[in-house]
Amino acid sequence: MAAFWFFVALLSAGGALWLMQPTRIAPLAAVPAPAPTPDRHRSTVSFVGDVMLGGGVAEVARRRGTDTLFARVDPWLHAGDAVVGNLECVLSTRGAPTASKPEAALRAHREWLLRGSPEDAAALARANFAAMTLANNHSMDYRGVAMDDSLAALHGAGIASTGAGDDLTRAQSPAIFERAGIRFAVLGVSEILPQGSWATRGRSGVAPGRGLARTSLDPAFDGAMARRVRAWRDRVDVVVVYEHWGTELVGKPTDDQRAFAHAMIDAGAQLVVGAHPHVLGPIENYRGGVIAYSLGNFVFDAYPGAAARSAILQVRFDGARVAGWEAVPVVITGGIPHAADERSARAIARALEVGPTCHDGLRMPGACVTTEGTRRAALHHSAHAD
Repeated sequence: MAAFWFFVALLSAGGALWLMQPTRIAPLAAVPAPAPTPDRHRSTVSFVGDVMLGGGVAEVARRRGTDTLFARVDPWLHAGDAVVGNLECVLSTRGAPTASKPEAALRAHREWLLRGSPEDAAALARANFAAMTLANNHSMDYRGVAMDDSLAALHGAGIASTGAGDDLTRAQSPAIFERAGIRFAVLGVSEILPQGSWATRGRSGVAPGRGLARTSLDPAFDGAMARRVRAWRDRVDVVVVYEHWGTELVGKPTDDQRAFAHAMIDAGAQLVVGAHPHVLGPIENYRGGVIAYSLGNFVFDAYPGAAARSAILQVRFDGARVAGWEAVPVVITGGIPHAADERSARAIARALEVGPTCHDGLRMPGACVTTEGTRRAALHHSAHAD
């Protein structure tokens, strides 16, 4: 004990020299709050794909409670400091169906109207969601009044939002949150734009993820987004671009998507996340940043197969630097995500374009998807979550 107090006195007199070494965080372990330092902080933030609280999922939530939807993956969602996802529905009881999705298309299941409850926002907060993007093709399913209700529900639960608003400026504003002294800005945009769903200077809607004169990404839009990224990088530590894009059931990115993602990292973003295809796409390391081209579904009415495979992308930050990442493989049954078995985990690894296996799990660039011990623990938790 005397030696301890001598050490404390020595620190007070002469200052301290800390050797900062990144620590590996097991997916199921609770992450202790790191002690703040004058110039460096560490945080882990998880990213997921489409969170859809309507349809059959809404019926599950009504019968068993919305918390049930996240119970089987709760240890992973709380292993880090925050979770970010795409809210693929409105949280509202109001609003008339949008005219951009005709009745004939709805009957033929070519289009969908997705609606959850405002009360679901509290369950999202309990599941550790800090921010949601509403930049997608469903945030205007029941017009501006339902979108406003969604925003009010999220903000009332303490969840930041991006990608939708009462005008273009508000829709383009990022979701800002802070964890462990690191300030994050999430910029949500959508390439998938039903007629009349995009925000303008005088109209509510979603933030466009492409030039409105085109149906896909283009260099002019890439340049405009790069300027937004640079502007926000000067004001926060970490910038994340969350783009709703691509073709349903196609996980492989196009050349335009790769060019856009690379341009965002080049401009200063540390992470680019994609959604909308409903299946997983590759994860790429690029110039110190991470690109997840599609994280697929997360909570969703999903048929068996590729659309029922998902992943939780856990990214570790050391200050503004990406220190590493892991992808936790999950599958969706009855709308509810839970731990993947070994066969599904390997299919997920292939969709993420994983490299060779490591000593006791599946390996992707720089990290194992999951270790066998962690997988067994997660399966045990899933089996007893109900």
